[in-house]
Order: sequence, then C-alpha cells, then structure tokens
Amino acid sequence: LAMRMHTAEYNPGHKGPEGAAYVHQFVGQEPSGRAFNDFELTRPDANGISHPFNPVTNAGSIVTCAMVDEDNELPIVPGDPVSERMESRMEKYKGFLSDLCGGDDIGDCMDVFFSEQEEAYNNYALANFMRARGTFPPHIMTHEQLRESVDFYLRVCSTRVNARLLASAASTYATFGQCPLTGEVTMAESEAKQTMSILSSCGMYDFSGEWACTVGLPAKSGVSGNIMIIVPGMCGICVWSPKLDQTGNSVRGVRMAQLLKDHLRCSLLDLLARSRR
Repeated sequence: LAMRMHTAEYNPGHKGPEGAAYVHQFVGQEPSGRAFNDFELTRPDANGISHPFNPVTNAGSIVTCAMVDEDNELPIVPGDPVSERMESRMEKYKGFLSDLCGGDDIGDCMDVFFSEQEEAYNNYALANFMRARGTFPPHIMTHEQLRESVDFYLRVCSTRVNARLLASAASTYATFGQCPLTGEVTMAESEAKQTMSILSSCGMYDFSGEWACTVGLPAKSGVSGNIMIIVPGMCGICVWSPKLDQTGNSVRGVRMAQLLKDHLRCSLLDLLARSRR
C-alpha cells in the first residue's frame, strides 16, 4: 500500500520517485539474518543514513507504516490510538486489504492491540532509535508523529483476518495484482512483483534462507501461527497452526509447506524447470 500511495496514478500531486523507488529510499531490500525485533540497521548509505534491512522486520514495518496515508489532514491526537485520524488511516489500509481478499470485511482485534501496546517497549524504543539516526521519512518530525507511527503499526498488526482471507490475498499476488475472485486490478504488476521478491528473500524472518532452499516460494509468516504462501501464476495458500519455533514461524506450517512443495514440485525453480519441458 505504501508503494501504491506514492504514485502519480494514486496521488496526482505526488512528485519524485514512485512506488518501490520511493519506499526503498527509507527501507532496505536485504534479508537481515537476525531476529525480527532486532535493533541492527544496514550500513550507512551515501548520505550516511542507516535503514531497516527490509519492510517485514519490526523496524521496517514501522517505517513503512509511517508512509501510509501520511498526508491525512485530520489532526494527530497524542496517545489516542482510536482517534478520527487513526481510524481514517486504518480504513484506507483495511480497504486495500479487502480489495486483495475479494471484498470481504476486515475487522479489528482491539483486545490484541491494547495488549500489544501495553508491552510495546521494544517497538517504541526501536522507533526512537531509528529517528535519532535519521531513518524515517522527513515528515516524521515530532514525538507525536513518531508515537502515531508505532501505534498505527500495532493497529495494522491487530487486524482481524482468517486463513481464507489470507489465502485470497495470496492468490491476488499470485495473479500479479488482479484479484481472481472479483477480477479487480488492485495494484500494479510491478508492485506485486516487488512484494513477492521481498517475501521470497525476507518473509520468514531469519529462517528465510532455509525456506528458500526447502520451499522456494514467496511467503510471510505471522506470530499468530499463520503462513501466507504464494505460488506465482497458480494459487495462494494460507496455513494456520499456532505452535511457533525459535524463529517465530509455525512449526506445522513450515513442515506442511515443505511436504506440499515436494508433492507438487511447485517451487519457483520447479516452475521454471517445468516451463522448459
């Protein structure tokens, strides 16, 4: 969504780099090899600024969320995670997710949000750590804006979905942005390809390298126990099983994906090899 919002097509007033080029000025594209909540950033760029390794670590997600609807004209209400402005930003996010899923309603798990917010010391510290190093986009200038970025990230993390919705979203990426349930084009093909590239190399935390070798498909896991898996050109899959391993991935979900890949021979390299026959 951050890529989509920073295009002239979506926002006619937008100037400068668009889509992925805009987002990756502030967030990297590299697997970190570290825990998802680690404080490590990339080596300084040409301007001397370090960045989150990729958009799917905690650090990268917080910075990316700061780029979603940042021009919203409603006022920030410090410390209010359900302000009119916050709900307006969430409606845009949930609308995008609904389009990916075929128009289904997307809810909120506010009990999860308040539980996460109460214990979010690491995320608030991480945001301050990055702000002190100039990591955020330039519109993040005050403590209130920084706090809102973290609270918005926590609200996004507390969105209510199920396995069917995530499989539907994965299928939209599998068809490079066109929802197969509605036929609606929800994003540019380049945005879908960029997202799948990131998920291929970074989506399974610091297990991403082994996942690439044993499954070889774009995927994103969550601490609820879900894994959203994309088989490009074919289908989307979601597995849910809550028991997590040491890296934060579903134990049974990872094993099921490995068995599915072996049975269907559907990794990216398998698909390429098949196309040559």
